[in-house]
Amino acid sequence: GAGLSSKAAPFVSTRKRAREESELSAGAKPFVATGSAKGQLEALERKKRELQEKIREKKRKLAEDEIFRQKQQALRDAAKHSQEVAERRAKIARLQGGFAKVKQHLVDTNQAPAGGLGGAAAGGAMAGAQGSSLKPSSKLKEVTRDDVVRVLHALNDYDVLQVNLASGSSEIRKNFLKLSRAFHPDKCRVEGSKEAFQRVSKAYQNLKKLMA
Repeated sequence: GAGLSSKAAPFVSTRKRAREESELSAGAKPFVATGSAKGQLEALERKKRELQEKIREKKRKLAEDEIFRQKQQALRDAAKHSQEVAERRAKIARLQGGFAKVKQHLVDTNQAPAGGLGGAAAGGAMAGAQGSSLKPSSKLKEVTRDDVVRVLHALNDYDVLQVNLASGSSEIRKNFLKLSRAFHPDKCRVEGSKEAFQRVSKAYQNLKKLMA
């Protein structure tokens, strides 16, 4: 009996070993999981590369949009500058046209017959355009209603300040100061002097912009 027991022991041990090997085989499944994790890493890497490419594409698109915006702004600035130049030239042309009318008017009045209504009109025109008592000089005279009428009915800003296109900024300013003092509401009580003062100021501001 003892001999059989001693021989049976290895048999039990073998079954146990077989059971352990079976359990080890079952424990080999993590190797499959490792392979799945590797696939997931590769998928994440692909997504990362795709995302990086999208970011680069987005940056390129933003750069292109910025270049386009700058070009559009440059075009708008150029158009605005051209418009300003055109407006300034048109204003100068209008002023020159106004002086041409004044010049022609003076020629016509000088050629008009003396006496009667024609002579009176000529005298009035000459008084308004040339012989105003307020024509800038070294010393101002008393403002009259004719001076106010001359300013309020002037054809252009140059006529208001009694200068011309050849006048420099210093001469324009000198005439403005004399006329503005003469028509100032605090000193002049002639009817319409306030409106004349405002017209003189506006004419100077307009001419100062042209001279800038």
